[in-house]
Amino acid sequence: MQKTLTIKALNTVCAATLCTLFLVLLADPVHAAAASGNSNFPPSFESYGDADMKGVGAILAHRIAQAPFNLVATLLFFGAIVHTFMAAKFMEKSEQLHHAHAEKVASGILDEKSRDIRAGIYHFFGEVEVIFGLWVVPLVVSIVLFYDWPTVVEYVNHGVNLNEAAFVIVIMVLASTRPILKLAESLMLRIASVIGGTLTAFWITVMTVGPLLGSFITEPAAMTISAVLLSQRFYDLDPSDRLKYATLGLLFVTCQLVEL
Repeated sequence: MQKTLTIKALNTVCAATLCTLFLVLLADPVHAAAASGNSNFPPSFESYGDADMKGVGAILAHRIAQAPFNLVATLLFFGAIVHTFMAAKFMEKSEQLHHAHAEKVASGILDEKSRDIRAGIYHFFGEVEVIFGLWVVPLVVSIVLFYDWPTVVEYVNHGVNLNEAAFVIVIMVLASTRPILKLAESLMLRIASVIGGTLTAFWITVMTVGPLLGSFITEPAAMTISAVLLSQRFYDLDPSDRLKYATLGLLFVTCQLVEL
């Protein structure tokens, strides 16, 4: 019998899991303050004393010998990278399972309210947005096993500066709002009309004027606006894969060059 899960049950499981993770990661501030974490985690590069060593392999082996946790961290990072490239495969597998389940529902074999939990799991692992967040969980567990929980709290509270990341998120959210997008689209269309008003003119305008906006509204905002406009007026026309990737890569490079 094929395992299925209703939407309600799946949402309940996801909500319970997220709540548990938040409770564990946030921890009790009283107990966190009572124990002092390892303030030297992670060790500074200078502390390894390998400035004169040659070769990435030799340096990595030396650092693993001094701090075995480096091996685990390296493997986890490598796993996250591989997972990123496998995301499309997971999504493809999810679609296959979803269609197979839909056929069984249509033929009356399964209830129409049922859901294939395997398709949901594959879809979850195929979401690029959650990959590195997902791999943070084993990273936190590894830090606790090699050191202790106060070290995790100390590292998150004082060892990592999240100000820039938070700023980028806020800017990108604001830049993707409807008023900002409509204003930018209107500007792009006016400029494109001067050089012909065609789709090619709009593409050239977004790829040139869009990145230049980074000098006024920050690079993340300019990149977000340009990408959204391209998705609405260019990618919706389903160009070739080569042109899709070339356009996206050129946009990223252009936005970086403008900042220089």
